[in-house]
Amino acid sequence: MQVYKVKRNQNIFDVAVSTHGSIEGIFDLLINNPDLSFHSQLKEGEEIYWDEEFIIYDSIVNTLQAEHIVPANGERHVYYKNITASLRCAVYISPEEASIALQMAGDGSLIVDWGDNSDLETITLSPTLQKYVHFFDNYTNERSIKLYGDFNLKTWDLSPINGLMMPTMPLVVDEIISEKNNLSLQGLFLCKGTYLVKLADMSLSSLAPIQDMNLSNLELRNINYTEDEVINDYLIYIAKHNNQRRNCKVILDIQPSGTYKEPLKDSNGNYVITTGMEAIYVITHETAWNEAGAWSFDINGTIYQYENSDIA
Repeated sequence: MQVYKVKRNQNIFDVAVSTHGSIEGIFDLLINNPDLSFHSQLKEGEEIYWDEEFIIYDSIVNTLQAEHIVPANGERHVYYKNITASLRCAVYISPEEASIALQMAGDGSLIVDWGDNSDLETITLSPTLQKYVHFFDNYTNERSIKLYGDFNLKTWDLSPINGLMMPTMPLVVDEIISEKNNLSLQGLFLCKGTYLVKLADMSLSSLAPIQDMNLSNLELRNINYTEDEVINDYLIYIAKHNNQRRNCKVILDIQPSGTYKEPLKDSNGNYVITTGMEAIYVITHETAWNEAGAWSFDINGTIYQYENSDIA
């Protein structure tokens, strides 16, 4: 059994996200703390018991800790809003921002708590990309926007967002775009069904949040990688984890490390991939990778792809 000390302005839902990575963790909190209820008013420093065996999304817990993010939505300056729909995603931005824009296409309806004193807003999504702008009506030390409801996203253009987008459960997003912003990719690992990612004019320290996505299109343009190995680590991971991926068209404007050649093999006949270009060689020369269609890498206009007359 673990003990969590309540932070300033946290409610029971915030504690559940902090400890379990999802508001569903609230049931573990209620079981282990009989005096708690959905309407409990928590006090800073109050001790809450919870069971780490029931963590739902440990990646969310780890990300919140790594980014020093404390979910805290019980601010005295934001009136309480009663909602029964499922929380699907939270967006954390700087409290200095005067407004935010959600740029989305999809189906279904989402209910938005803008994190200020405005009423909940219901947005019926359109199959074409639309921009929903909101200007905040208060000042606060922290700003989080919460998305509730039953919806799927065809496209989410995250370009207007500077901060962190964190689903509280797997979220269907077909296409993700992010350009000219300061967005953390951490939450993208919980996006499901994504087949297209376009990132441009950003600074990135890791591509790990998208490395398990089953993409058919990936564009990385004018990216400032904080470490030289970011793109190489991503390519090497891909080459080592086929997992029946879709064939993907990858567009890069930076040359990965190494030479485009077959890597050495270990005593068991397995490739020992040490550079990004060796990873590309493996992907474009293994028939199993290219059965459904040819993988293609466009690096500054030079094309590397699987060539087989039987594959379109």
